[in-house]
Amino acid sequence: MIDALIDAVQCQPEEYAVVVIDSALNRGLVTLRQLEAAFERLPRRYTRALGRADGRSQSGTETLVRLRLRALGIRVSLQVRVSGVGYVDLIVGDRFVLECDSRRFHTGDERYHGDRLRDRELIKLGYLPMRLTYEMIMFDWPETLETILSRVRRREHLWPRRSKTGKTAARRTKTRDEDGSS
Repeated sequence: MIDALIDAVQCQPEEYAVVVIDSALNRGLVTLRQLEAAFERLPRRYTRALGRADGRSQSGTETLVRLRLRALGIRVSLQVRVSGVGYVDLIVGDRFVLECDSRRFHTGDERYHGDRLRDRELIKLGYLPMRLTYEMIMFDWPETLETILSRVRRREHLWPRRSKTGKTAARRTKTRDEDGSS
C-alpha cells in the first residue's frame, strides 16, 4: 500500500497527491508515521504534499477546495462540529459553510431532504451554507471560486460584531482578507 501511495504522489500534481494522501489517512490504510518514514526516501520536493495532508478530509473534492482556498490565504476549517447540525465539511472564516456533495452520498429523497434540513438549521444559527457539486469543483472551479470570493470580499464569512448597544456593527479590525490572506 505504501509503495503504491508513494508512486501515486510522484506521478501527479501536488494537489492531487494531497488528495491521495488524505484519502489513505482518512480510510485508515496508512498512518502518518508510516508515511513520514516512507517520505524520507523521496526527494525533498515531495514532502510538501505530506505537510499539506489532513486525514480528516472525507472526499477528494473536499481536499481540493481546502487546498485551493488556503493557497489564496483564506482561512478554512475542516470537519467542524456545529451544535444541532453535526459535522460540516468546511467553514470559510467564521460562518460560511461549504458542503462538498457527491451523487453517491447526497441523492435519494431521504438524503436530499436531510441535507436541506441541515441547511435550514445552519441558517437559523446564522451560518451561510453553500453546496458544491463535483462538477462545480472539477469543471467549473473559476466560477465557483468567484462566488465564494464574492462572499469573502463582502466579509459575509465573518460573524457580525455587536456594539455595546446590542446593534450589529461592521468589524473595524484588520482581517486576513484585507491584507490578502482572508
